Amino acid sequence: IYSGYLEYAPWNPYNCRPLGVAVSGYPGSTCADWVVFVSTIKAPPLHHIAIAQILSLLVISLLAMTLGKTVACSVLIGGVVHIVPQAWFARMAYRYSGARQAPRILNAIYKGEAGKLLLTAVMFALTFYYVQPLQVTAVFAGYVAMIIVYGYSAAKVIQPKNKPQ
Repeated sequence: IYSGYLEYAPWNPYNCRPLGVAVSGYPGSTCADWVVFVSTIKAPPLHHIAIAQILSLLVISLLAMTLGKTVACSVLIGGVVHIVPQAWFARMAYRYSGARQAPRILNAIYKGEAGKLLLTAVMFALTFYYVQPLQVTAVFAGYVAMIIVYGYSAAKVIQPKNKPQ
């Protein structure tokens, strides 16, 4: 699977063969008039953030086990309520890359944010309706803890590798 897209060469006034790979035999094509453009901008490694959140959530839940099973499960549920919608948003927001994809990127960000808010609301509603016994304070503590872990992890991921000295 490549992260590029096909573009009909005559439609692109900025077509440059070194940036693309000619594709022949594409349906409706008589010759290599389709070009695959691959983005040179890499998406940030968002899976590192998700892994850090999951590991942190497991450690926090194990520590909360000292306060009781209900508290530990509530913290775990609160963390999951943050991680799942955030992962949805990240998946939607980073589906496209490149300047030519700007309208699609903006649309994906809007859809991702709307989906994230909807997922968060639905997950909280389902949690409060179906999960009994539940400690509400622990649910929100787990949710807030994952927001903090996300912020710290995101800052570490986007931090430049080569710092000037």
